[in-house]
Amino acid sequence: MDRSMIHSQYERVLHHIRDIHTAKVNLGSDGSVEEVHVLASGGRSVKQIIKDIQTALLSQFDAKLSPDRIRVTLIGSDLEPETGWGRPVLTTVEVVAQGTLSQVTVALRHQGATFRGEAQGPAYGSSHLRVVSEATLRAAGSYLQAGLEFQLEEVVLLPLGTVRAAVAAVNFVDHLGKVYTLTGSAPMRNDEREAVARATLDALNRQFMVKTAGSKKRREVGAT
Repeated sequence: MDRSMIHSQYERVLHHIRDIHTAKVNLGSDGSVEEVHVLASGGRSVKQIIKDIQTALLSQFDAKLSPDRIRVTLIGSDLEPETGWGRPVLTTVEVVAQGTLSQVTVALRHQGATFRGEAQGPAYGSSHLRVVSEATLRAAGSYLQAGLEFQLEEVVLLPLGTVRAAVAAVNFVDHLGKVYTLTGSAPMRNDEREAVARATLDALNRQFMVKTAGSKKRREVGAT
């Protein structure tokens, strides 16, 4: 059977599990399940969601998967990180001009690991702000690993009293077609591109939390 069809079968079953919005299955060379990444609402415990995933895979495909191979990203406005756990840090925003185009690479760092996102687009007008934001979303997506496809709705620089701030609106769609819109902002200090990256991360702040079975700590996407 074609690998894409195998992927679809696994993910279709996982999408029927309560509270799961998206699912991504990584297969081994023999077509067996190696890892599962899901995005789920924060109403139930991660332990219960993982148990439901194990049960579904076993009953439908006779596939056994250990809890440490299942990664759950929770979404909710009331997800608070545990004290001292912190967030991924925005380390660099690199821009390389290529004529009328710019290549942007954004790097996040957390627990010794680096997550990068790249985007290319016009280097002029307000378009260059979108390129920075899109690169940031790809870096955050690499960190979350939940099969999410973020869509940038808008990013702008606005005057706020004596300062300027970047404001970003980000969408993502779950497997049922439901659209979620998240917003974030960050003051501009010295670099408008850095402010845009921070605003984009702020749109995800306290909305996503990554956890695996047995984990006592939680990861929150945001900017410091």
